[in-house]
Amino acid sequence: MPMMHIGDLDNISNNPNGPTWNARVRVTIHDANHVAVANATVTATVTFGASSVTVSCITGGGGECQLVRQIADGITSATFTVTNVTHATFTYDSNANHDVDILDSNGTTITIARP
Repeated sequence: MPMMHIGDLDNISNNPNGPTWNARVRVTIHDANHVAVANATVTATVTFGASSVTVSCITGGGGECQLVRQIADGITSATFTVTNVTHATFTYDSNANHDVDILDSNGTTITIARP
């Protein structure tokens, strides 16, 4: 089976009016040649405060999807850690994960501040 990996994790969180904010990460999945992979299911653990939950999303044609968790305003940060990526015809190679914006994540984990 061909291999796939995470090519980018981006913080796209927002803070609408109200008692919560949306911790949101855009994930990009690539194959070994850095071509976008559609229909990959990305699963991650989100840790915030004393809580931890699992979230997932499915990539579209551009190889991107959004992991989202609504969080109480009193919590000032959240950490997303990708735990698995599955696909019908690709195998996930977590060792190949990277991030083009090397300052904000290592391709597997990203910590974001409440906007």
